[in-house]
Amino acid sequence: MSTEDIIALRQLADIYARGADQKRVEDYRRIFTAEAELVGPGFAYHGLEAVLQSIVALDQMFLKTMHWVHNQTVEIDGDLAWGETCSTVEQRLHPPRDNELLCYAVRYQDKWRKSDGVWKFTRRELLFDWEEVRPVRNVGQVSPV
Repeated sequence: MSTEDIIALRQLADIYARGADQKRVEDYRRIFTAEAELVGPGFAYHGLEAVLQSIVALDQMFLKTMHWVHNQTVEIDGDLAWGETCSTVEQRLHPPRDNELLCYAVRYQDKWRKSDGVWKFTRRELLFDWEEVRPVRNVGQVSPV
C-alpha cells in the first residue's frame, strides 16, 4: 500500500464531492469505471451513464448541496481496493421548502480498481447514520451551482 495510492483514493472522494456540489458531470466521468455502481437507500445506478444521471437527480431534488469528506480507511490488494469514506452532506431544498437544510452523516462503502495506473470507483454504497433537518436563511446570493 503506497502513499501515492492512498492519496489518489482520497482525491477520488474529494472529486466526487465537488462533482455532486457543482453538478460537474465531467468529474464523475473521470472517477467512475464503465461498469460502476452508485447505490443507497431508495436508489441504484448501474453503469457509468446511469451514475452520471445521479447528478441530474441531485439537481432536481435540491437547490444546493455541500459535501465534506472526513476520514477514509482503505485496504489495497494489487489493483483492487476497498474501504470506507465518512462524510457530512448538507442539501438545501427547493422552494417552497428552501428555508430547510437536510444534513446527513454518510459512510460510503467504496470499491476501487486501478487500470493503466489510474484508480477509479467501481462501487459506492451510501450508508446514512442519521439525518437532521435544520432551518437555513440566505446570507447573500445563493448561487445555483
